[in-house]
Amino acid sequence: MFRSFFLAFYLVLGLSFGLGLSTQAWGQSSDYDNSEGGGPLLGDWRVSFFSISSLGNMRPGMTADGERSLDSYVYFSFNKSIASDQRFSVRIPFANNTAGFDAYGEEVPWMTNLQNVHFVWTDYDWGYLGDVDFQGKVKIYLPTSEYSQASKMVAQLRVEFIADYTVAPKWQFHYEFVPDIYWQTQTASLNEDVPLRYDGSYAWDPRQTTQQYGLNQKFRLSYDVTPRFGVDGGFEIDEGWYYSSTAENLNGRHSTTCTPNMGIKLSLDRYFFRFGVGNTTRLEGYRGKDVQFFLPENTEYSLMFTGSLF
Repeated sequence: MFRSFFLAFYLVLGLSFGLGLSTQAWGQSSDYDNSEGGGPLLGDWRVSFFSISSLGNMRPGMTADGERSLDSYVYFSFNKSIASDQRFSVRIPFANNTAGFDAYGEEVPWMTNLQNVHFVWTDYDWGYLGDVDFQGKVKIYLPTSEYSQASKMVAQLRVEFIADYTVAPKWQFHYEFVPDIYWQTQTASLNEDVPLRYDGSYAWDPRQTTQQYGLNQKFRLSYDVTPRFGVDGGFEIDEGWYYSSTAENLNGRHSTTCTPNMGIKLSLDRYFFRFGVGNTTRLEGYRGKDVQFFLPENTEYSLMFTGSLF
């Protein structure tokens, strides 16, 4: 597993520095994607990028007969400063899976797919409450991914409320409150990621209801060992509310997951790296099973990389 990860690590670095490219995965933390880029391009437009690559453990009883497939999420961001502390961005994201074996032991090909293009307004200075520094973002997602088009989503609105507090020298507490609203044209869709059995039937019911609301919260405490190197740890709570579907006889539902995580981070001029590990637990019964914490198959390793092109 680690051999696969480090091979992918060098692949990411080679693409990022050699070709100007880079690579959901766990932990798309919004405070790590603020790079505006270097010198001016097309006036005061700048180009930056964000990437996160992840490798999850195998599902119970599953084995890989070769190299594991690596999941990556990357976007190119075209940024324009509209004030000293505000920025407008257009982001074009892609999901990439390398060829190899997935967590179910199935061999998958190399695939790259466009994800939901989105527009971002960022305000880095919403003000202070005592010593707490507030900033925020508003994002609008378009249904440009195959998944959103298959579920016939119209748009998604995300608002990110971010608070930072310096607990002590070199120690900082970070909190994010991120609600989502989805505009859908239908209440149910087909989950095309459900694996097929050898006879061509689905491994489980592929029908699913579409999401109506979401709420993500992140809590993190970080320590800067040096100005360029640090460590952090915390947890993430992710909630989703889903429609009911009368036509498909599916009930509405509320799903909650919790992800304790930790990471090592490194800043190099205009580039930022973070190697992290997290374990996601679904906090309700799932397919007749009780809640079980820290299952090995729910552990995921990630490499985050963000920086500038121009």
